[in-house]
Amino acid sequence: MFSKISGRIADALAESQNADAGSRELYLYGIEQGLTMALNIVTTLVIGLLFGMVWQIVLFMAAYIPLRSYCGGVHAKTPQRCYVFSVLLLIGVELVIKYYAPTFAVFLTAYILSAVLIAVLSPVEDPNKPLDEVEHRVYKKRTFIVLTAQTVVLWVLYLLGHKTAAFCVLLAVAVLSVMLILGLLKNHILKSRCKLAN
Repeated sequence: MFSKISGRIADALAESQNADAGSRELYLYGIEQGLTMALNIVTTLVIGLLFGMVWQIVLFMAAYIPLRSYCGGVHAKTPQRCYVFSVLLLIGVELVIKYYAPTFAVFLTAYILSAVLIAVLSPVEDPNKPLDEVEHRVYKKRTFIVLTAQTVVLWVLYLLGHKTAAFCVLLAVAVLSVMLILGLLKNHILKSRCKLAN
């Protein structure tokens, strides 16, 4: 997404440091990741400001990102598509938080269903970044730890009467469960296409 800008900055850094090609690639990667992260943070805050719900979107992301890191799920083909999809997702989440207040029955059902799906399906690897057996076990364990911690936070918030905050955490878990299902479907379709091609 920031390849041209990152390339120029990396070239300037490499030249000023008399660095080799390997160092230049390292600079490039770090700069691209930093700029992408900065854009995502700014975008998240802007969306939160537009809806007048900054803390809600920050709480959602604080719950979503750790789970997403270990659970995996569907990924966009390009950084640009990923960004657009992320923006649409954040807007959708803000709309749900703003205009929908689940009953306890709905809240409990959504949590149980989402948590079970995550516990059973994760991690869902991306075809471009396959996981070996050891990585699979490690990611599964870390997913369980993060999910357990978030479960405690979610229900403490709910029982203390902070239902909107609890709903933000629930949405992170629910969205992640959907991402896992979509990731599995995408992987299945790609495998089917490969078999047909061969």
